[in-house]
Amino acid sequence: AILSSAMATPLNFDEEDLVIDEPDPENILSPIDYENQNLEDGIFESVDILFTGDVGAGKSSLINGLFGRKVASEALSPNAVTIEVNDYTVQENSPYQVKVWDSPGLHGGPEDKQHLPKLKAVMGRIDLTVYCIRMDSRFNSSTQNALKQFSKLGPNVWEHAVIALTHADQVNFPDCKTDKEEIDCFHSLRKEWTQGIRQYLCNELGIKEKVVRRMFFVETGYHCITRK
Repeated sequence: AILSSAMATPLNFDEEDLVIDEPDPENILSPIDYENQNLEDGIFESVDILFTGDVGAGKSSLINGLFGRKVASEALSPNAVTIEVNDYTVQENSPYQVKVWDSPGLHGGPEDKQHLPKLKAVMGRIDLTVYCIRMDSRFNSSTQNALKQFSKLGPNVWEHAVIALTHADQVNFPDCKTDKEEIDCFHSLRKEWTQGIRQYLCNELGIKEKVVRRMFFVETGYHCITRK
């Protein structure tokens, strides 16, 4: 579906900083493909997926949207957030078990000191991390601080991670007059997000370039219907 979109403020990053192109799908194995291959080969009998990221990024609603039903409890107001690491076992007509982990949002505030130990306690069993950032927001200090806080959990937390740009269906481009203009603006905004996040991970947090190069970005919508 064509996303109804709005001129969002461009991300601020120096063009002279590291520029990383989109990964070539033919030359790398994505984190999701990695997990699927291991499941198909019988290496795993189960898979544990952690959903984490910014405060209010829609982690719980994304979990429910992916499975088409209410799995995780969602916040009913902007001020209500997940405060514990909760796990939910999901069986989807498959020979293996899928367990999803919902977690408190990060933002670099004092609450993170309480949340990080809870995340660290489960990281050893996580096979795939889905890190959520709102696409209809800005790549601001809060988002950067959240990335920094999550990176404190260990040097390998980004090895098998996917960035979910949530609320992508709520991005708005009021100056666009045609569907094509909206699509072009959306792709341009997506590029700004992916470049900004990759450069921050490499240049500011010291994440290895090869890890950042293979990181996939996926736009997701807001599935409020699963609150029912």
